[in-house]
Amino acid sequence: VNDAPALKSADIGIAMGQSGTDVSKEAADMILVSDEFSSVTEAVKEGKGIFFNIRNFLRFQLSTSVSALSLIAIATCFGLDNPLNAMQILWINIIMDGPPAQSLGVEPVDNDVMLQPPRNISDPIISRVLIKRIITAALFIVSGTFLTFYLGMVDGQVTERDTTMTFTTFVLFDLFNALTCRSETKSIFKIGFFTNKPFVIAVSFSLFGQLLVIYFPPLQKIFKTTSLSFFDILSSTLLASSLFWFDELRKLVSKRFTAHRHDGLMYALVSSDTKQELSNK
Repeated sequence: VNDAPALKSADIGIAMGQSGTDVSKEAADMILVSDEFSSVTEAVKEGKGIFFNIRNFLRFQLSTSVSALSLIAIATCFGLDNPLNAMQILWINIIMDGPPAQSLGVEPVDNDVMLQPPRNISDPIISRVLIKRIITAALFIVSGTFLTFYLGMVDGQVTERDTTMTFTTFVLFDLFNALTCRSETKSIFKIGFFTNKPFVIAVSFSLFGQLLVIYFPPLQKIFKTTSLSFFDILSSTLLASSLFWFDELRKLVSKRFTAHRHDGLMYALVSSDTKQELSNK
């Protein structure tokens, strides 16, 4: 503390804002304005929260982008009609992705982030685990959307209802994907549906906008959509929610596996200590 050479060589040099020298402040990476080390804990907590929010943002954006590109690429390779037209793709990229993605960046900091071990500074932000999450979500979105498109083509023709159903299913998958991306490890039922107010507003805005595109005649002409029945909306919602329930199941299994491994480790440590005490006696 307040030692310029040591502050310079440290991974994160911390200097006192009130009692520190000007030289130490220049060499430090962080300055404690109040000279209280307790503020370091809050800073670390906030920093960890920002890092995980960035990862959740990337997970959502990349999975949606990969899904949209894969959908068009597969349809083109197999000589099928495009499931989504240009205006619908533009709507997904700007309106459906924008507000929910931005709201993921302001997710409240989880207190459990302080239980996470320090991250190696050389580790990439897009890890292998994150890539697996992205690919899994993309597979769900592409498969579900193509299933809707295929079922609509059973009569051999692609109608406005078929493309509207496909478009709506993709959008609902997108919103359920955003819901799962709020936390990588915790269930949405634990963190709460309404703890992130900007997210609730963004999703509500996106849903309302999608309903306008489907049912408002001037927008129907622009996006080439048609009105859907209640059963159509319900079936698309149930199909799109499969991604949400799969991710909830993954989090539950992961939590139980982690708890079981922790209990096993504690048992091994206790057994080792007991054996050591017996040998000493």
